[in-house]
Amino acid sequence: MLILCQDKKSITNLRNVDLIGVELEGKDYCVVSHLCSDNEYICGRYETEKRAKEVLGEILECYNDTYHMPKE
Repeated sequence: MLILCQDKKSITNLRNVDLIGVELEGKDYCVVSHLCSDNEYICGRYETEKRAKEVLGEILECYNDTYHMPKE
C-alpha cells in the first residue's frame, strides 16, 4: 500500500515500513512511518492525538489501497 503524505511531497510504501505510529512533535501529533533503513518520515500532522489516531485507524482500514493523508 502507498500513502501520499499530507504535504503531497512524498509517498510512503508500506512494504518498506517496520512501524507506523503516532508521535508528539512539538505541538503536533504526527503519523510517522519508520522505515527498514532506520529513516523516519512524518506522513501528516494533526492538532490532537485523537485525530492522529483516527487517521492511523483509517490507514489500517485502507491497507490494500492507496490512502491520501487528510489536512485536518
